[in-house]
Order: sequence, then structure tokens, then C-alpha cells
Amino acid sequence: MGVTVKKGITSSPSDVFDDTSPELGGNLDGNGFEITNLDALDINVDPVKGLTFGGVVTGLRSPSPGSVAIMAGGANQVEVTTSFMLGRLNGMFTIGQTRLASYTVPQYTWRGDTDSGLTRGGEDQVSIVCGGVEGIRFAEVGGGVLQSNNVKAGITADVGSVQGGSPLTSSVNQISVCANVGDAVTAPACITGLSHVLTILNSGANACDVFPASGDNLGAGVDTAVSLAAGANITYRSYDDTNWFAVT
Repeated sequence: MGVTVKKGITSSPSDVFDDTSPELGGNLDGNGFEITNLDALDINVDPVKGLTFGGVVTGLRSPSPGSVAIMAGGANQVEVTTSFMLGRLNGMFTIGQTRLASYTVPQYTWRGDTDSGLTRGGEDQVSIVCGGVEGIRFAEVGGGVLQSNNVKAGITADVGSVQGGSPLTSSVNQISVCANVGDAVTAPACITGLSHVLTILNSGANACDVFPASGDNLGAGVDTAVSLAAGANITYRSYDDTNWFAVT
């Protein structure tokens, strides 16, 4: 004979918790508790149906198959499904800040890739971080939004005009050392369906060769370098999986 621990739920040697309540249906037996006979009605239509705490308007429920909602005040406040998470606060979705403000450590990330995601280094700012490196920052400035891109400065051109030397790894790249005429840097590879923006500034003492990645074309021919004079700069955009064109 079991001992009643809550209305409709008893314990027994054969089943740690046997549910005998007609309102719930299901059991607690070490394998979890399953609600088997509650209709999945919209919470705003029938807030009573669910697991409630201290009243019928705060608790958990399943608004639809495959979803779980936290309700408060008689309405869904957070709903989690197999494809998204949705929250509500005065008509807006909000996410709590989980880490200290940082431009390089993501606050919202993915399991298995925790150094890539979204972060917030300061008020009215959002940054995209990839591999622990801040790639793009959006910031409100004077009523507008300023986009800032990652910069790679202090690049030394590879000695000799060789494709593949000194790869350019950012959207904005500053060559600080070009010891000999024709020392080289190499552009990133084009990607199908995406357009790279590549700015190169040559602050070195000599003209620098800029090679495309293997199989690509900066405008002088496939696998052919373009010379960038000392003190000059140029911006390229890619438009397919092979070709770039000069913007300036």
C-alpha cells in the first residue's frame, strides 16, 4: 500500500510514484513524468491546462506538439521549439547577458564552437566574433549606425614574387614592410555566392605584388599578380568564384 504524497500521486514498492489522478494521466517512475491527456490549446485561450505554480497563470505547458512554453500572467513569455526560442517582454524578445562585456569573447554562441557568435562590448553595440576575433562591429553613433570591420595591420610582404606568400586575412590589410620591389602578398580565395571586400594599403618602401589565390583573377589574368605602388591603396570586390574587380 502506497503513501500519498500529493493528491492523485502515490508511492509504492513497484512504482516509485504512481499517478492516479484523472486530471493528469502518466506516472513518475524514474523514467520521467509524462502528461498524457492535456489538450495542446493556445495558452491565451486556455491558461489552466499545464503544470502551474501557485495559480493557473504561471507555470509550464505545451502550446503545440514539439514545443514547451513558460507562462506568466496568463500568457506565453518564453517558448522553445525544435527550431527556435521565442521570448516576450512588452512585445519585444530579449536575451539575458551571460558574460561580461567583451569584443572578442562571444556572449551568445553555439555548442561545440564557443569562440564564435555574438557579443556586446558596450552600450548600443553588437559585434560578430569568429574564432575569438572580432570581425564586424555595429554601433549607434549620433542617431546612425556605424559598421566597423576587422583590420590586419603590420603585414610584411613575402620576399620574392611568389603566389601564396603573406596571405591577406582581413577585409582591410596594411602592408608595413616591403623590403624589395616585387615582394608579395596574396588575396583570399573567392567563394561562390559571396562577395569579398578587400582593401590593401601599401605603407612599405617599395612596390608590392598582390597575387590572387590559386585559380583566381584580380584583373591581370588568372594567377597573375598586380603591382601596388608604395604609398598606394586599392579596394577589390569579388563577384563569383574566380574574379575580382577594382573599386578604387
